[in-house]
Amino acid sequence: MMGSPKPFGGFPSRTDYVVAALAEGKSQRAIAEELGVTTSTVSGLLVSKQRDRSRPAKERSGCRLLNSDQLAEMCELRERGKGIHAIAEHFNKQGIPVTASTIDYQCMRLGADAPARLRGKTPSRLPSYVRKSGPVRPYSADDDRLLLELSKAGTRYVDICKALGRSTSSVRGRLLTLARREARREDEA
Repeated sequence: MMGSPKPFGGFPSRTDYVVAALAEGKSQRAIAEELGVTTSTVSGLLVSKQRDRSRPAKERSGCRLLNSDQLAEMCELRERGKGIHAIAEHFNKQGIPVTASTIDYQCMRLGADAPARLRGKTPSRLPSYVRKSGPVRPYSADDDRLLLELSKAGTRYVDICKALGRSTSSVRGRLLTLARREARREDEA
């Protein structure tokens, strides 16, 4: 449930402030610091302002945020070494409301990766932990083996999700992550 608008900087809402600050040329990072929030929150505020509310939500669902040319541009920027947040900001400056997490997902989905010299280390497995949305269970090596086995066998997502006790987005994201790691190993060989 959305809260009521929070006035900021003489504007009726933080969202209105974000739109005005971006129009002045401020970066999302600078705006986030001023508001005391993350850059993802700034992106979210911008997206909420630019969302087409002229049609009911049911009619809007399934609409692509980035067209094919923009997806190609996104991939090119990523492969040239641009960071996820920088790419999101690039599109936001063009008036395309997209978040860094959307860019990250689309890059994974399309196989666009940063050059090897710019990649960070693959993080070691973290223990389970809890965040606002609930418990987070990192995938174990056994989970990965079962996931790949089921996927290669042509098992439907819904059945893989049941077998692993995970959501569809979790399974899809993990398969994309494993594919990216495999591609990186092939590049290094």
